[in-house]
Amino acid sequence: MAVDHIARGLSRMPSQFQDKTRVMQFISVFLEEMQEIEDCIEDIIVQKDINNAVGAQLDILGNIVGAARNGQSDTDYRQSIILQRAINASKGTEALVTAFWKQYSGTSTTSVYENYPAGVNLFTDAGVPSLDAILKIKQVLAATVSLSVTFSNGTPFSFEGGDGLGFGNLEDSTGGAFVGTTTF
Repeated sequence: MAVDHIARGLSRMPSQFQDKTRVMQFISVFLEEMQEIEDCIEDIIVQKDINNAVGAQLDILGNIVGAARNGQSDTDYRQSIILQRAINASKGTEALVTAFWKQYSGTSTTSVYENYPAGVNLFTDAGVPSLDAILKIKQVLAATVSLSVTFSNGTPFSFEGGDGLGFGNLEDSTGGAFVGTTTF
């Protein structure tokens, strides 16, 4: 209960009515109705809060932001809704893309590079990222930006023995194990 309207209203009665029992009871009847309405409104606000919503209330919030439940529990679905809300509000800044990429790739060793023209190249050494992770990152980017993803299972790909000395190969991977790259 945010405000006790009955006590508040009765305390504001002019002094000449404070000792009049019938007047105070008459006013109390109206104030009780007002209190009930406010309690209902407060309950609706609490139920629609993402941290308190469950079941059908979460489904409504998910529909508003565009997150499908897909059989998720309330706890997992709540996280999906929060994530989708962040994606919807994204401006595609480098800091935001990097934060999302770190979260979805599962490692702090990630990099985001500009890929001219109008592209972004993401790197992770945590192995092959899930398609869901890549698609979520794509949603964070501006619509016209292309996305390339480079991933490695360990040592990043590099020149063997220094610049100009060639690449490592399948038999001798001194230069690192290059796993793959793809563009979305």
